[in-house]
Amino acid sequence: FLTDTLGLLHKWALPNYLIPANGYAIIWADEDGGQGDMHANFKLSNLGEQLILTNSDSLVIDSITYFPQFNDISFGRSPNGSGSFSMLTPTFNSNNDFPISVEQIFNKAMIYPNPFTEILYLEGDERIEVRNFLGQLIYSAEYVRSIQTSDWDAGVYFIYLRNKNQNLKVIKI
Repeated sequence: FLTDTLGLLHKWALPNYLIPANGYAIIWADEDGGQGDMHANFKLSNLGEQLILTNSDSLVIDSITYFPQFNDISFGRSPNGSGSFSMLTPTFNSNNDFPISVEQIFNKAMIYPNPFTEILYLEGDERIEVRNFLGQLIYSAEYVRSIQTSDWDAGVYFIYLRNKNQNLKVIKI
């Protein structure tokens, strides 16, 4: 079963579908069952929520709580099914296997101090977006060396760094 509601663990029964070894199934959580068996009866929010996989005994097999999502960026396990969750370039109908790590791609990117008070310093050549916990854009710029933060509310922020190859790294501050 799949659900986005902890109190309703049998919200959508997975179809009788055999996944071959090293394979995967694509399920649309779009609340549009009229398009076929692989469309769940609930819709995931782009603002972030929880997705839970359970068995018929209501035992949680796997779950993920994800934060706000953005266009043209996927959130999944890399490598497929076994790695940790991370932001990825969309690979619809293909494996999430990448030969280089985010650290290799962003080897020059550095943001400090963390935690911060009145100013953040940046090193690197990436485009930056800062979003609050609700996904609201707080700041956006290219090739900056410092950001004045004294007027920001206290709380959690996510820094999105995008390099010239459109690779994305997310840092929680």
